[in-house]
Amino acid sequence: MITKTHLLVSTFLLLSVSLATAGVRQTVQFTVKAVDEEGRPLSGVQITTRFAGERTEGATDTNGLFVVRANVLSREGGFVATKDGYYASRAKVLFPSIQDGRCQPWDSVVTTVVRRVINPIPMYAKRVDKKIPRENTPIGFDLVLGDWTRPYGTGQQPDLIFRFSRQVTSDTDYEGSLLLSFVNPLDGVLENYEAIPGSELRLPRNAPESGYATNWVYHVGQNATNGRFGCRGQGDDKSYFLRVRSKTDEKGQLKEALYGKVKGLIRVRGVARKGDADIIFNYYLNPTPNDRNLEFDPKRNLFQNLDEFETVSEP
Repeated sequence: MITKTHLLVSTFLLLSVSLATAGVRQTVQFTVKAVDEEGRPLSGVQITTRFAGERTEGATDTNGLFVVRANVLSREGGFVATKDGYYASRAKVLFPSIQDGRCQPWDSVVTTVVRRVINPIPMYAKRVDKKIPRENTPIGFDLVLGDWTRPYGTGQQPDLIFRFSRQVTSDTDYEGSLLLSFVNPLDGVLENYEAIPGSELRLPRNAPESGYATNWVYHVGQNATNGRFGCRGQGDDKSYFLRVRSKTDEKGQLKEALYGKVKGLIRVRGVARKGDADIIFNYYLNPTPNDRNLEFDPKRNLFQNLDEFETVSEP
């Protein structure tokens, strides 16, 4: 997301909480500039803004611009940009101060990148929220079948190997680690921050060809010396590419693999509590060998009969 002012922009459409004096309306004015991924202005992009006490709608002109002016009860709000054939883009806006009834900075420009729909494909896509069957033990997860491998589930091929361990003294003194590893030497995980924050399609369309690590660790805890530490609080700004089921030629070079992505952080819930801990992550897997396209079509999920909680709706 690009800004030309001190106006803060982030990834989510925020339903406002008033920062101004209760019941007193202030005036906001800013311009949304919609551009494509090459930075070219996009006309006809529908802009819908929400602030406490006000909602505005309109479309960008031939220069990709739409001026928002409204009397609002809050200095905090957001907008969504939509256009047929493009992925929606959302942003949060915040005006730090008020001067003479105007929210400042006045008449700012916020640039939002609206990404085109190019080649969405069927994929295995699922939200996983599962009990970790056993601690201190490597356990496989089958991305095609969407479950732990036997004897802990119905999975057959261990695409991902998780090993969870923890030490818990109390709910304020604990430490836990989740190690991710792989079966094949050229399988791996590649950490990636979102290319276009706020877009429905946040990650690059194609998985990278190289750079995959053979292991990854989620580490979280809390104690009197360090307070809370590790991955707690991280989330949607960090994602991962996956390469699994890799095969090599006689020279040990990569010949074939499946590519996928994990949207958001792989995390563990319940590290500090007694009893079960749960692993949580959203993943997508392209079933075609060597096809690195990860632009998912939510209407063509290869998993059938997922419940609402397991269903992935974003590309």
